Amino acid sequence: MRRFILLFILIVTSAFNSYSQNFGIMVGGGATWYYGDMNDRVITHEKLIRPYVNAGLLYRLSNRFDVWASFMHGELAGDDSLAIKYAIRNRNLSFNSSIDELSLNIGYRILGDRKGKARRVVPYIFVGIGGYHFKPKAEIGGSTVDLQSVGTEGQYIEEGDYPAPYELYQLSVPAGLGVEFALSKAWKLRLEAGYHFLFTDYLDDVSGDYADSASLAASPNGTVAVLLASQIKDASYPSEGTKRGSSKVYDSFAKVGLSVLWTPFKGGSNSGQKKKKKKSHCPAYH
Repeated sequence: MRRFILLFILIVTSAFNSYSQNFGIMVGGGATWYYGDMNDRVITHEKLIRPYVNAGLLYRLSNRFDVWASFMHGELAGDDSLAIKYAIRNRNLSFNSSIDELSLNIGYRILGDRKGKARRVVPYIFVGIGGYHFKPKAEIGGSTVDLQSVGTEGQYIEEGDYPAPYELYQLSVPAGLGVEFALSKAWKLRLEAGYHFLFTDYLDDVSGDYADSASLAASPNGTVAVLLASQIKDASYPSEGTKRGSSKVYDSFAKVGLSVLWTPFKGGSNSGQKKKKKKSHCPAYH
């Protein structure tokens, strides 16, 4: 995460040291949802949609390429009771997690300027690299429990071939498409849809097999671990090695949102023709 913070600072420094009219500030928000073991729908259930907010700094590299650093704060949730498949509904697990992501993205504007004049509507595609923090939680007996610290799949059992505790800081690859609408010389509206590829299957705390119930009960926080590992409706606990989730595909999340892009230094100079001529050679916002 420290590396991404340093990249964010470098973007800011570069923007202020370069032509200021190429620099913009973004603020926005929208809806996000997760895909994983607790969501077997292609079109997610409306109850799994959560809000997010974001802010960022954008720099125009050319009339075709933009680069921006963005911070997103949101929430993700999953619930077996909303699944299509009976086996998943019967498993009866659920989770929610806050998510904080810092990313560096590069965007390609599909339509460049036309005869030296900026277009009012420009579609674009983008891809990036990010670092994020998550912390899956679940409710039991009216209390909220941190699932990673409990080890529902035997992460804290000392003996046996059980997985190690998963890291709460991970890498992501955001990618997507959007449309930028010019409201004025200084203001733009960006409608964007993105998909975040992740490299963990534990975003929802579910990935592998059920641990041995006796061994799990003997681990730290064992009583709570057993209760959260299996919440099957008939109150049974599956035998060790029974599939709890599928580790073949990593978890992921998607989002759709609106951002306002402000270029505060655009059009702020009333100096002579020489400076105007110099600005005309820059890949500035029009």
